Amino acid sequence: MIILHPSVRFAAQIGYFPQIKKLIGVQASTAGISLNSWYIWSLSAIITCCYSAFVVKDMSLSIVTGISMILVVTTTLLILRVHFIEKKAEALAIAEA
Repeated sequence: MIILHPSVRFAAQIGYFPQIKKLIGVQASTAGISLNSWYIWSLSAIITCCYSAFVVKDMSLSIVTGISMILVVTTTLLILRVHFIEKKAEALAIAEA
């Protein structure tokens, strides 16, 4: 039973990698991605990680929520980075026109 929770969470965390790969790629785009949703998920992941580490004090839960927090925050930062690159490109296109 101790293995069940981490294994389910790790399986779910695999889902972040296609999004991260897309955001790192040359043709990265934030079209259809809600930055506000990722802000909320990041805040939730940070709170969950802190709660598991400082209140529950369960090492297994803390590791799993910590990894999840890293993936969510990384995805959020990549979305933010690509968003600003897109906005900069739009501004340059307008200035050149």
